[in-house]
Amino acid sequence: MKVINNFYKVILATTGTILTLGSLETNPIQAASFNFSYAFESGELLSGMVDGDLENDGNTVSNLTNLMATYSGLPDITFDNLIFGNSSTATLDGSANLFGGSDIFPFNLGTFFFATDTVNSNISLVQVTTEELPDGGFLTESLDEEVFNPESWSMSVKSTVPEPSTILSLLTIGGIALSVSKKKQS
Repeated sequence: MKVINNFYKVILATTGTILTLGSLETNPIQAASFNFSYAFESGELLSGMVDGDLENDGNTVSNLTNLMATYSGLPDITFDNLIFGNSSTATLDGSANLFGGSDIFPFNLGTFFFATDTVNSNISLVQVTTEELPDGGFLTESLDEEVFNPESWSMSVKSTVPEPSTILSLLTIGGIALSVSKKKQS
């Protein structure tokens, strides 16, 4: 019986070691939450938080999710729907942003949304003023629009999100420790 118990201890210890070493691998992309803001020339401020993956270059944030943003000129409106989907990206320095958000999705009359598009060098906050047009588009009224100025942009890491393998490794080590302490008590 003692040989079998020792066998299980070796298997558990080996599994824990393998999982721990696997979690020490350097991952070129790090999941994190980011704070961002843009100060319009009008004095209004677009600010919020978004989750994403910080790429190897230490500047590009891809795979954006969980947007939560506000615009100081519309204090009762919250932007929590990403409008560019999987192609949404941002940069810490503002050099290459393509993302936006809306308060309602899909768009309809009265929807507010913002878009940052540094490829076309603009940032805007608009409101949909018509129902969907036959071509699938909408008429909008610009509430704040200007040429994107990277000096008015700020984005920084709020917090990092632990990788699943790290969490699994810690749980495995905890399980091994618990199992060993229970065996000692027996």
